[in-house]
Amino acid sequence: VDLATKPEILHAIRTELAATSAIIMLAESEDELVTVCDEILVFFRGRVTQRLRRGEPGFDVGSLYRAIQGVESA
Repeated sequence: VDLATKPEILHAIRTELAATSAIIMLAESEDELVTVCDEILVFFRGRVTQRLRRGEPGFDVGSLYRAIQGVESA
């Protein structure tokens, strides 16, 4: 996806599709996931290790990064 189109696509996912759809998303950065997603499942070594939900403590880039690295949440 080119850089000019990417913000439009992310906006459409967040505002239009998310209300009626479940979306599996891979992103280049943790920032994109935290900005767009309401819920993030983190897989580590083939299993879901953490679930982060918008509006709950730990729904931030730092927590997501630690989860991706396999660090257990507190």
